[in-house]
Amino acid sequence: MASGWTSPTSSSWPLFSALQARCDAYQGYVVIGETRAPASNDHTSVATRRGRPYASPMANDSTTRPTFVHAAEVPPHQAASLYPRVFWPRIAGRARRRLGNVFGLTNFGVNLTTMEPGAETALRHAHSLQDELVYVLSGTPTLVTNDGEFELGPGDCAGFKAGTGNAHHLVNRTEAGVVLLEIGDRTKGCVAEYPDDDVRMQIDGGVISFTKKDGSAY
Repeated sequence: MASGWTSPTSSSWPLFSALQARCDAYQGYVVIGETRAPASNDHTSVATRRGRPYASPMANDSTTRPTFVHAAEVPPHQAASLYPRVFWPRIAGRARRRLGNVFGLTNFGVNLTTMEPGAETALRHAHSLQDELVYVLSGTPTLVTNDGEFELGPGDCAGFKAGTGNAHHLVNRTEAGVVLLEIGDRTKGCVAEYPDDDVRMQIDGGVISFTKKDGSAY
């Protein structure tokens, strides 16, 4: 990790100023309908002004899902990547906060994704059925597609229509962090092609697995 990289929760990050604009008054809290519970600090004045109790945003019960959360405080997804281990170093510096999952969204997903220097969002890939869009909040990642490489900056976005075969990913080739939003639908039966790597995605009974392109195991 390069020197100067700061935690995504650091107030020194410009992007989090935007994310906090509406939520600053509620930092440390999450809201669930008309019930609340403090997630950390005691913000008595906020609770008193709003007149609502609080509750955890991570409950499995769909009746207690949050109305809103502070995005930067959603825990990063911790499960190991489904990619074969040989590819793990390439995404080791990527962390995704799965905002859509917090709200129980099923038709599409939204990730708040941070990339350390050298990290990739994913192996370069093209989806058969699922559309994707990325929006850069902070940093200057490089977008790699079939059409070439493009340096993006804050406010830039790129979309990838399913079935076009335009393989894509983002790479952080800078010495600073990158933060972006990833949005994609969850159409079932989607598979992905990986033109640059000897890997093939398979779905069997709803379970995703990866093999080499000749079908042999890693």
